[in-house]
Amino acid sequence: MNFGKIGVAGAGTSQTSSDSAITVTCTNGGSYSVSLDGGQNAVAAQRNIKNGDHTLSYDLYQDIARGTVWTAVAAPVTGTGIATAQIIPVYGRIAAGQSYSAAHGTDYTDTVVVTLTY
Repeated sequence: MNFGKIGVAGAGTSQTSSDSAITVTCTNGGSYSVSLDGGQNAVAAQRNIKNGDHTLSYDLYQDIARGTVWTAVAAPVTGTGIATAQIIPVYGRIAAGQSYSAAHGTDYTDTVVVTLTY
């Protein structure tokens, strides 16, 4: 997921949304579940993207309205395989008003592990 430009360095972030997808291919009729961990920069239950010592909090959601946060402890997304690729959308958002630095001109990053159980 790429949030792109999130504001002006030294000022607050703009509310920035992005989306991505997980592709699952399972046998026809086979059940599966997909879960996401908290990311490598999480503090408590809050995901963070990081650049050196600077962090910005963000959330991942199960729905386009961004009402259901996809936490590491939330119920996973479940489905039944159809023997072809199925797309599971993931919606992200960085909240407005966070202070950030464009330190060293590098990106803010995080790694979230996707677990597929079938």
